[in-house]
Amino acid sequence: MAEKVKGSISDAFIAYDVSINDPAQQDPIQLYPMIDGDNVDFTMWDQALSVETLNSLASGELTSLQSPVLQIGLEQLPNEGSSGSFTIAVKMTEGADAIRSPGERSVSSSLDVAWSSNGDVVTATVLSQTAAITVELEDGTVLESLAQNVVSDSLSFSYGGPDYPASLDAKISAFLTNENEASLLADIFRSGAYHLEVELEGLDNLYFQDENVTSASGVLILE
Repeated sequence: MAEKVKGSISDAFIAYDVSINDPAQQDPIQLYPMIDGDNVDFTMWDQALSVETLNSLASGELTSLQSPVLQIGLEQLPNEGSSGSFTIAVKMTEGADAIRSPGERSVSSSLDVAWSSNGDVVTATVLSQTAAITVELEDGTVLESLAQNVVSDSLSFSYGGPDYPASLDAKISAFLTNENEASLLADIFRSGAYHLEVELEGLDNLYFQDENVTSASGVLILE
């Protein structure tokens, strides 16, 4: 759930910030966003995510409670009675760009989500589905794992307050984990730079500041 704040664009999600909340770290990782067309481009400076944690999440050794959370800070929510659905697709590719080159790996997945607003809070529901996790290896081999029983809190809207701003929260582990085929994803991540791409298809009333946006992307560092 998330709190509504009045803004200049009506009946819309208006975002102002992108960060990662990692339970293993005391403070959120700020990602310094900038608008690039309909994409929010972000940069990670002087911080990193744990490659060990991501591999442990991917293999099922850790639960979603230990997952880093991608947070999109919100300063306004849609009007009372507004509702809809969207697909959030996440892809992590080794290297500093979205193109997987020979010798690099990538992992991608997506979730279908329904949402509704009562004017003050927004509730998200992860729809019943079979989520495909696709892995592309260094030599171009493509492996696919089908994950059922997706965790219901994989994506949510947090409630805002004086100390905790409202946000759209996506658990990174939801796009990496399949407990039924953990061996497929074992040690999939390595130290270095990863390009993270998040696409929000169907969430047409999402704005970053005053610009209508459909995606966010940038480079993360794993150590």
